[in-house]
Amino acid sequence: MRYPKLNTNLIARRCGITTLCFEELPSTNTLLKEYAKQGAPEYTAVVAASQTAGRGRKDHVFFSPRGTGVYMSILLRPQRRDFSPAEVTAMAGVAACEAIEQVSDRKADIKWMNDVFCGGKKVCGILAESSFYGDEFFVVLGAGFNVIVPEGGFPGELSETADAIFSSKKIGFLREKLAISFYSRIKAFKKLPSGAIYDRYRDRLFIIGREVEVDGKRAKVDGIDRDYRLEVTYDDGNRDSLYSGEISLKL
Repeated sequence: MRYPKLNTNLIARRCGITTLCFEELPSTNTLLKEYAKQGAPEYTAVVAASQTAGRGRKDHVFFSPRGTGVYMSILLRPQRRDFSPAEVTAMAGVAACEAIEQVSDRKADIKWMNDVFCGGKKVCGILAESSFYGDEFFVVLGAGFNVIVPEGGFPGELSETADAIFSSKKIGFLREKLAISFYSRIKAFKKLPSGAIYDRYRDRLFIIGREVEVDGKRAKVDGIDRDYRLEVTYDDGNRDSLYSGEISLKL
């Protein structure tokens, strides 16, 4: 199946940021980190129609087929003293949810910390990576959206856990609309004071009150604290606040 090319000018013009679009890349985050080291300004963005080495958390592979999704990264240069990795990821999750809801009729929610779901299945993943280059500190914030279902469907286990935002077989300008909406929100959220995104993130966290599996142990999710740590109670009665971990909803 043939898919239309990404409209670079449309995204750049509507967002008002430097946007570099590619039909295929190994990874948008990887390329943007190189641009960051070369002095690229804040809000420089990279968008791709496919990735050959897309990555999720803990170097998990992120399925990035040609023509049916959109994979994007944006460069942030926060003041180091104000930087919270969890808050940046939360900001991106809320931005992704709002972008999906703006361009579709789907309700979007978040599975802690960085997965966006529609109808009980994952449609978007977030990956924030912070780095120093010399004395310069920067963050590359990546998001991958499943826009329409790939021809032949999602492979293997993904067929049970992944979905696309749209049921349409024609992608049109859906990728560009998502990119514009997502980038515009990141720019707006970046200007908010620390902690301003917390309530919006918590309200979209659909696993609160759910039984889950945390790194192989059963637990109930009680909530999240102001530092975005997941508060859980294990079956043995012990409680914990998690900075990170693999949360399974298979129970």
